[in-house]
Amino acid sequence: MMIKKLLLPLSFMFIFFGCKKDKGVSNQLLGKWYYARLVIYSGKDGKELKREEGNTCEKKSYKEFLSGGVLKDAGYAQINKKCESTGFGPNRYKYDVSAKKIIAWFDSNGENSPTGIYLVRSITATQLELQLYERDVNGDGVDDPHVYVCTK
Repeated sequence: MMIKKLLLPLSFMFIFFGCKKDKGVSNQLLGKWYYARLVIYSGKDGKELKREEGNTCEKKSYKEFLSGGVLKDAGYAQINKKCESTGFGPNRYKYDVSAKKIIAWFDSNGENSPTGIYLVRSITATQLELQLYERDVNGDGVDDPHVYVCTK
């Protein structure tokens, strides 16, 4: 009987303290990611076609992924020689780790009306590569992925 009395509290301790929180890829997404550059890859062979480093103003743009699906998304651009805010993007997101896809939307529109679907090409502790769209830039008839590279 004494053993049973000891096992129950030990079991609870193991459940609450023994299991570590998953610190996988989904948790790597959390945080503030600043725009660094745009890289365009060939849709045919994956070779880099073009690389455009963001200017000082563009590098103020960010996506901040918070827990609970909250997204802060702000853009900046050079307008009439001044660095100006271009507004704020969607404010909610869902990250499907297995599909490597982020779906973003405004609360007012709801999840079924996404304003952005981003493919996560790669993610590390300090760099995030988001494929935002594809468009043929080299005239070969194949859409070329446009990848935004962001850093923490």
